Amino acid sequence: MKLILRGIALILVSSAALCTQAAELFVSPAGQSVPPYASWSDAATTIQDAIDAASAGDVVWVTNGFYATGGKVTAGDLTNRVALDKAVTVQSVNGPLVTVIQGAWDPATNGPLAIRCAWVTNGALLQGFTLQGGATRTVGTGVANGGGVFCTSTGATVANCLILSNAAASGGGAYQATLNNCLIITSIRPLVPQHQLVM
Repeated sequence: MKLILRGIALILVSSAALCTQAAELFVSPAGQSVPPYASWSDAATTIQDAIDAASAGDVVWVTNGFYATGGKVTAGDLTNRVALDKAVTVQSVNGPLVTVIQGAWDPATNGPLAIRCAWVTNGALLQGFTLQGGATRTVGTGVANGGGVFCTSTGATVANCLILSNAAASGGGAYQATLNNCLIITSIRPLVPQHQLVM
C-alpha cells in the first residue's frame, strides 16, 4: 500500500512540474514598477528590471516606448542597455517602429562612455525592436564588438528588428548573432533624437 501511495505522489509531483507555465512580465513607460511586473499597471519602466526579475523560459512583453535608461554590465566595464543574460524572450507588443532601445555614443562613436543596445545569451530571443545609437569600446575582449547587439553565439536570436546607426570596433550593427528578418542600416548618427519618442 505504501508503495502505491508513493507512486501516486510521484505521479502528482511530476504532473505539476509538467504543467508549470512560463511567467509573463510587462514593461511600459507608464508602469508603476512594482515587482514582479505581472500586469501592465505594475509594469517595469526599464526593460532590464523586468529581465532581472524573470526566470529562464519567461516572456517579457514591452509596449511602445523609447527605452534609453537602465542597463547592465556583462563583460569588462561596458554597459548594455538591455542584457538578456538568461534564456528569456523579450518581445515588443507593436514592433520596431514604435519600440526603441537606445544605446549611447561617446560622443562621436566608441569610447569609455559608450553603451551597447543589447547583449543576448544562448537560448534567448529579442524580437520586434529598433536597436539604435549603440557603441562599444575601441579594444577589449567582449567590449569592442556589436554596438547594436552582441550575441554570445549563434544560439542567441534577434528577430524582426531594425538595427540602426550603431558603431563598434568589429560588427557595428551585430556580432555573432542569428538574425531573422532584421534590417541593418549604418548612418553617421542615430536617426531619432534621444529625447524623442517614436510613435
